[in-house]
Amino acid sequence: MLANGNICERDSEVKKLVLMALGAGSMIAIAAPAAAQTVSGDVTITGTVTPKCTVINGTGPTTFAASRDIGELAKADGTLETSSVLAGRFGLAGGSAPTFRVVCTSANPLIAVDAVELTTAGTPPSGYTSRIDFIGYVAPRLSSGAGTTVSNDSSTNAATPATAIGGRFAADGSDNITVTADTFKTAPGALLASGAYTGHILINITPGT
Repeated sequence: MLANGNICERDSEVKKLVLMALGAGSMIAIAAPAAAQTVSGDVTITGTVTPKCTVINGTGPTTFAASRDIGELAKADGTLETSSVLAGRFGLAGGSAPTFRVVCTSANPLIAVDAVELTTAGTPPSGYTSRIDFIGYVAPRLSSGAGTTVSNDSSTNAATPATAIGGRFAADGSDNITVTADTFKTAPGALLASGAYTGHILINITPGT
């Protein structure tokens, strides 16, 4: 009986040791920190720049204007002043030819030009005229140099359609459009009727692509 009792006591001691070991292992497992784990994310930002053109220092964000008084249009004999004289006056009136600054987000904007003849009120008699035709020019300056100059002859009575300028407008802070006029003409030998004459160079710029 004593021997069996010793065996029982020994088994009990073993069980205690096993339980203690298991308990200690559990405590170690509980005390050990969890393995480090990182997460990542991505927030995508998108936007769009639409093709557009804007006038800088114009009469508005989408308009620009200037005027040139080229003085007396007729020579002493009543016929039209020499074209080169009138063209020079146009270029020098106000100190220089009219210039403007336009910015476009697109790579190849388009320019359309319509030169509208100089006229005065009334219908003149035979041998006289109240109409002076001319050619208007719009020359763009590009970021890579000179662009395509677009011109229009008022005698055609039709605008020059929108024409690609060949690149992006220069964006260096200076004016990038110059307007000139030449080839002033009337019917050969016609006398100019007196009056105040007005003409226009109408310019339309679109972004293109």
